[in-house]
Amino acid sequence: MEKKIFYVYKYVDVTNGQPFYVGKGKDERKFSHMRSARQGQTSPLYDKIKELCFEQGVRIELVKDKITEYEALRLECKLIEETGRIITGNGPLLNKTTGGEGISGGIDKYGYRKEGIARKITDMVDKGILIQDMPFELRKYVKERSMNVKWVDERLMAHIQEMGNVGCHYKGPKITLRGWQFSLDRKMTDVNKLTLDTRGFLKVHGDLPFNDGYVSDAPPNYDFGY
Repeated sequence: MEKKIFYVYKYVDVTNGQPFYVGKGKDERKFSHMRSARQGQTSPLYDKIKELCFEQGVRIELVKDKITEYEALRLECKLIEETGRIITGNGPLLNKTTGGEGISGGIDKYGYRKEGIARKITDMVDKGILIQDMPFELRKYVKERSMNVKWVDERLMAHIQEMGNVGCHYKGPKITLRGWQFSLDRKMTDVNKLTLDTRGFLKVHGDLPFNDGYVSDAPPNYDFGY
């Protein structure tokens, strides 16, 4: 039975009552950002904490506690999506991503515990890659690691479509059953219509609105960053 030792918290600016960071954790995690700021570390979050004079201008609020890690991750993602982030121009949060990172047990940001073909494909489209280059890069990856794998090319689009339809954590915890949005040559695209014969630069955007069975428009003035 999964332990209910996690919680979701937010950092609130006491001058206006507005949250500027949402996170999940256990034990003393909610105080770690305050400690890092005191130690002189720099980041938009730590700089904000310093600007507000630490506890004098920052209130740490527990949104919900005594929940499982799965529940905490889902709630974290939900709150970040609802509140909005500065980086995407739709809210006040300083969170760099839509949440779901920091999974315990050695799982990386994509939801994987170890390297493999699925993780390599996820990493390629997260960074962005020409579709026509993907088979070569994947075969190279397999060869360099002496992996005994068949049907390498056939796994490409199947995995990408899984990401678009189900979500980013393909092998990891099911944070949400909504998929990431993809762009093809800077325009939103439906991955279910793509094949290895498609040409163009494909990139996944974990910071865009999740796909609920349709292709969402990119937010106004959204910079794809490539």
